[in-house]
Amino acid sequence: MAASRALERLATLVNPDTRVVPANGRMMTGKDIVRHRDIYQKLFTTMIGYLNMGLGPEDAVQRNPLEEYQSEFGDPSAFTYGALRSMMIAYVPD
Repeated sequence: MAASRALERLATLVNPDTRVVPANGRMMTGKDIVRHRDIYQKLFTTMIGYLNMGLGPEDAVQRNPLEEYQSEFGDPSAFTYGALRSMMIAYVPD
């Protein structure tokens, strides 16, 4: 998960009030960066658990691990499906 690694690195460089202006998207503070990193880390751990249970992308969507953030970020179904599918390609042997 390259985005997660980038957030991990960026989180070590910012202060809570640092302003980060990405090429695309809204301006974020250092506090936002750390929060997003924490969300990605929690999601990664959850998705590894799903893989270990033999669950697929449809199962992950049904379990909705990002439900608590839905009001803030919108419907996470497509992201959740794509995240687990991507992890299956990267971590599950043929």
